[in-house]
Amino acid sequence: MKLIEQLSKIGTAGLLKYLNPRTRELLAFFGILERATTKKIAKILLLSQGHEKILKDKKIRNNLIDAFNKNEVKNIALKIKKKDQLNYYKFLKNLNFSKNSKEYFLLKEHLEIREEKINTQEINVENFSLLLKPKNEIDIGSFYPLFKHQIKASGDCLNLLKTDKPRVFLHMPTGSGKTRTAVNIMCTLIRQKTERFVIVWLANKEELCDQSYEEFFKAWQIIGNQTIKIFKHFGGKKSNLNEIAEYSKKNSAVVFSSLDMMYEDLTSNISSVMNLSQNVGLVVMDEAHLTIAKTYKNIIDNLAPTNSTGILGLSATPGRSYRNVEEDIELKNFYYGQKVGLKVEGEKNIINWLVKNKYLAKAKIQRIDFEADLAKLFTKKEIEIEQERIRDGKDYSKNFRKKISNDNERVELIINLIKEENKSGEKIIVFAGTKDNAIAIADILNINGINSASITSDTDSELRRNSIEKFKKSNSGLNILVNYDVLTTGFDAPKSKIAIIARPTTSIVLYHQMIGRVVRGEKQGGNKTCKVLTVADTYLPGYKNLADSFYFWEDIWNE
Repeated sequence: MKLIEQLSKIGTAGLLKYLNPRTRELLAFFGILERATTKKIAKILLLSQGHEKILKDKKIRNNLIDAFNKNEVKNIALKIKKKDQLNYYKFLKNLNFSKNSKEYFLLKEHLEIREEKINTQEINVENFSLLLKPKNEIDIGSFYPLFKHQIKASGDCLNLLKTDKPRVFLHMPTGSGKTRTAVNIMCTLIRQKTERFVIVWLANKEELCDQSYEEFFKAWQIIGNQTIKIFKHFGGKKSNLNEIAEYSKKNSAVVFSSLDMMYEDLTSNISSVMNLSQNVGLVVMDEAHLTIAKTYKNIIDNLAPTNSTGILGLSATPGRSYRNVEEDIELKNFYYGQKVGLKVEGEKNIINWLVKNKYLAKAKIQRIDFEADLAKLFTKKEIEIEQERIRDGKDYSKNFRKKISNDNERVELIINLIKEENKSGEKIIVFAGTKDNAIAIADILNINGINSASITSDTDSELRRNSIEKFKKSNSGLNILVNYDVLTTGFDAPKSKIAIIARPTTSIVLYHQMIGRVVRGEKQGGNKTCKVLTVADTYLPGYKNLADSFYFWEDIWNE
């Protein structure tokens, strides 16, 4: 790509300024700087930031423009404005280059940047046809089936949603089909209505919203019985709630919204939320253990202002914390103590049953010990503060986690683990301890010729989507995703087989979610077995296994 060549002209010293700071530190620590070519540095900058972020950054863009020769800069300038300029370099630098502008398009064209198209399959019911002629007896399959244990959970939830206390917490292990079961519940409720019925699906992350939107879109084409509208209200897609409210006076609709975007509406235009709430029949709260967080509870209370509005919570972990029982009880009370889980007659441990019957992969959980010098990393006071946090049921502070994660020898251990597991050719998802370390680990792997991608909240949205879609494809060549605080939920890549957990945490909820990214079983398009490698800092509390964390809060809900 010509962009890499152009970036290379900036020179190693110039490019290093734009790299993630942890990447610069690790390049020096591993002695890579001495042997890395400018082209390699340019390549990892492009891989970690993406062309869009690079071209948007005025400082980098101006460096790129300075590196053009006189003929190049003149040709680009004249294509933008057919008029001679006294200084073509200055002319280009003063332009805005906003996305989709003529200037931006021409610069991309000159740098030979081609948008990468990721093929995604859309379901088309018209293509379905019976391949066998009817006989006296024939098994008829479903194009949107549920397993028997999911059907039972779905029916139990529907029964509770039809009572005078229509709130229910659906508790299912990660990877066991929570979203599909919830979507089936939603479709059943809408099918039964001849009048308007609005459902609002809330989630705290864009990936969760996107996953549920696509799942409902697919399901309704197969099991729906009328035409309805679905709305995106997350990411870059902001819907007008007043227009949805007007539409829903006569029609059924489903709104998929991020909690952040709905809170923005609540604070800036509360009347639009109130208008919408008049026709809301069901609120679905994904990652429902977050329900009682003050901001999120405020959103739900405003969307479901009366006791007759149904609320369906979904989570693999029906608790808020490790030690704070008061919060767990508050969560239970919000849902009137009504929790529905997977039940199979004669089975006490549903996790073991799901594994035995290939709904979940059998997880091999391996502890990788790392010993750090506490006295070198922390003051005595910092350690005391952290111990007090843990006693109070809180997770490690951001500063404490950052210092642990920034230990270069610890990062070296993680990179070596990734390299070793990469030999298997399996899909690997890595949970880094900080944003900068996630980027740096992927950068170091890439500069060593191991194709990797980092995903953080700062990753350009287009690059983020493309990296995730590539990772999902078996033959894409991208088998390693290093992420921080993004892919713990709402990430559906059934063939992900190895999780490397390098993020220090005392949170059973978070640890359970990270393990959950690789446990989908063969019957759900996943794997027979999976592997979880946990970097366990020996001075930190141990972790619970998947079954323990699933049943951790049962005593509270059974009181």
